Amino acid sequence: MEKGSHEFVIDNYSQWKGMGVGECIESTSFMVGGHKWVIMFYPRGRTEIAHKEGCTSLYLSLDSSITSLLLICLEFSILDQSCRGNHLVFPYVSSQQKSPRLLVSFRGSTYGFRKFIKWSSLESSDYVKDDCLKIS
Repeated sequence: MEKGSHEFVIDNYSQWKGMGVGECIESTSFMVGGHKWVIMFYPRGRTEIAHKEGCTSLYLSLDSSITSLLLICLEFSILDQSCRGNHLVFPYVSSQQKSPRLLVSFRGSTYGFRKFIKWSSLESSDYVKDDCLKIS
């Protein structure tokens, strides 16, 4: 078992929040467990449902080919930039498997939150500071 993380820094957040439904910002690819991954953040939601409810969307995507199933656990955090340590933590639990463990079977598999956090809450908090958002 290997544990890893990646800090996804979104500079110039105000520029990105005007994106449309289904448009995302992707992190650079990073390695964990010998595989490449990408974080995909949708400032105005990945779907119309998320958008209508005022929610952002956030996903992890496998960016490399695999020859056997991967078992992963996934957790996202929004980093509190006020230095008070009030990070928001979002553990992912599969609604189909009712488990924090996920089976990843192919390149492009994505896991995450269609309704991650309301953009109004995010933008009026200490999580966006100096026009920067940090997700890990």
